[in-house]
Amino acid sequence: MINNRMLKAPVVLTALAMICLCCSRKKFDDRELQPVKAGFNYNNNRLLIETANAFTKVGGEITIPVEIAFTAAAPQLFTLNIASRPDTIAELITGGDLPPNTVALPEKAYLFSNSRDVRYGMSRIPVDVKLQISDLEAFYGKHVAFALQLSNVSKGNAIDAGKKTVIVIIDTKKVISESEVHFVSFKEHGKLINLDGGVNYSQDDDYLTVPLTAMLEGPVGASFTVGTSANQDTAQKLVDEGSIAGAIVADPGAIEFRTGSMGASDNMTQVSLRIKTAEIAKHFGKNLVIGVDLVNPTRYQVNPAKKTVAIVLNTAKAVKNITALMKNTTRPFQSTTWDLRRWGILDFWTTTSPVLNQIVGANPNGYIPGTYGGYDRNNNSNISMQSGYGPPAAASIVNGKICQTITLPAGTYRVVAVSILGSTNTTNQAFYVVAAQGSSIPDIPDYSNPPAPALGTVRIARSGSVSDATHEFTFTLTQTEQVTIGFVGTITGSVAFNVRDIKLYNVLP
Repeated sequence: MINNRMLKAPVVLTALAMICLCCSRKKFDDRELQPVKAGFNYNNNRLLIETANAFTKVGGEITIPVEIAFTAAAPQLFTLNIASRPDTIAELITGGDLPPNTVALPEKAYLFSNSRDVRYGMSRIPVDVKLQISDLEAFYGKHVAFALQLSNVSKGNAIDAGKKTVIVIIDTKKVISESEVHFVSFKEHGKLINLDGGVNYSQDDDYLTVPLTAMLEGPVGASFTVGTSANQDTAQKLVDEGSIAGAIVADPGAIEFRTGSMGASDNMTQVSLRIKTAEIAKHFGKNLVIGVDLVNPTRYQVNPAKKTVAIVLNTAKAVKNITALMKNTTRPFQSTTWDLRRWGILDFWTTTSPVLNQIVGANPNGYIPGTYGGYDRNNNSNISMQSGYGPPAAASIVNGKICQTITLPAGTYRVVAVSILGSTNTTNQAFYVVAAQGSSIPDIPDYSNPPAPALGTVRIARSGSVSDATHEFTFTLTQTEQVTIGFVGTITGSVAFNVRDIKLYNVLP
């Protein structure tokens, strides 16, 4: 009797032999396949995205399959790398080699895998490039472009030199519809914003800040930022129309245009511009006209009909710190000349002869001989009058004056001076901060009374070495006038008056 197991054995052995033969044949075939070249197989290395079959769109995301092709089936598993080349796009745009109105798509606006595994037998492989509609919206109506380049193909395979780069060009109007576009606009668009002492701005000693509101038209979307810039044409047009008295166009170089950030759940944000009060003060009494545009949203599109506002800054009614009408008002003070030791003569100030009581003779230390006063380089420099001390002792000062003259329109003003160190309050010494009409300041009639007539005065009268005392007064003009502001002193003996800065403020209602 024949055992069934014995009959089955040859069949099993035959099957195993065939499997082994196939395995051997497959390994043999693998060894016979030649390395391949990889490349982007597109006409003129351009991939135009302008029809619906060139991309897919799901929700707010667009996917563009960019295909890498091989000269034959892959002989084995290998890897390759893909990189973005924004420099290539920049060169093509500069050379005029892309469609008109093409801009480079920022690298952060498109995502793709930088490395791909190619498996045995594959003859092509896609690289899926993903973009957000909200990023493309900022360029709606234009073509945008980016470049991809192959590198680092492994295991003896190579890159086709003529096909290593692809230029992807997207017609934004074909990829997104106008109804999908969000617009960013000024809430105050088309308005003339008057800054004349109201609450629509803020300021400190250094800056005046004007807040403006940017809005997102349509449903809220992804977060983004939007900036501001000068619109000189709008400002100049308002000045040329002649409807704004004393109007001049503000220098955009004196303005800091600031960016605002809008969160994903917001439809409004604050943008602003900041102007140095010193720049405004240079044009005190004028109306500064500023045109402002919304610019460069990182997502979405600026609404061209709602992107501009105009600001009229009434300097006489809006700005407080007008010290910039004067010159050389704070440490470190500037001198026209000094003795290379301590004393000098103040630049931009008129200094009368009684103050020039510091006499320097020739000496081996290289000091410059001459007569100086008003500028004291000690203690980081100060405006100063000093008598006595020495040797040699400096002469007494009788009605010595340090002052400068400016023109002011009608209004109320405040003068603030900060003194430092060693001033006296004895009955036979006097030192005043003064504002007077005209081109000079009056004498002190006696030690106990202020200069008269004067618009305003304050006496610096203190003893010892107490530092940093503030002295101030206000005065009012009923019409535009020349005003002289400064210091007058009568001192004798070893006495010094030192001022570290002086400021002038416009007193607003």
